Amino acid sequence: MDLINQHMVMPRDLNPANHIFGGQILAWLDEAAGLYVINQIHYANIVTYKMENVHFKSPAHNGDHVSFFAEIVEKINSRVVVRVKAVAKNPTTGDEREVITCLVTFVCLDEKGKPLALFRQSAP
Repeated sequence: MDLINQHMVMPRDLNPANHIFGGQILAWLDEAAGLYVINQIHYANIVTYKMENVHFKSPAHNGDHVSFFAEIVEKINSRVVVRVKAVAKNPTTGDEREVITCLVTFVCLDEKGKPLALFRQSAP
């Protein structure tokens, strides 16, 4: 998997239990995966279609460095499916843990906002 982005968890990203908000990690993941797809397929008019198999595995905490990794697992018709995971690292101890994994499907759109079939095969 390719490293696609990194963030540092800040106090504004935390819920009252001092764990990262699930919505925050999903927003970072969606943005990073979208940029990754755009750079891989050289086409920018894409939208997130769905996220599936979302597994929150462990929380990220204040000060953790969160790295996002991705790989394209399918390109067919107008869809691109990406496997994404995030890993949190405590910069003081060096301890790492997987935070989230999921599949994200993006759809390529034409200038009228309709699906555009760019791919004829399922190979990454």
